[in-house]
Amino acid sequence: MVEAEIIDIMTRETTDSDGYTALYYKPVFRYYYDEHEYISSEIIYYPSIKYQKGDTLTIYINPEFPDKVLNKKIRTKSYIAFGTLCILFSILIIAINLFFSYHSS
Repeated sequence: MVEAEIIDIMTRETTDSDGYTALYYKPVFRYYYDEHEYISSEIIYYPSIKYQKGDTLTIYINPEFPDKVLNKKIRTKSYIAFGTLCILFSILIIAINLFFSYHSS
């Protein structure tokens, strides 16, 4: 986690096959890590943004590649998916143990 300032907001306009046009936003961050300045943005664009130039917020970066900004939502979803799999696997192990202990007696 590092503190970053939004120095720009990139926009991208898309039009679907029905002619509907949508505008997407991607903030550009300036932050410091290990005494170096980085200017970077997340990979994805968002359909709306609640920040503006000059705002400061906490972002996540990869310490091995500090010029890469990580998407907090993706990271959170990964942890939730991993946790869910661990719980399901634990339930399966318990069910198998109960099954075999019931049938072995």
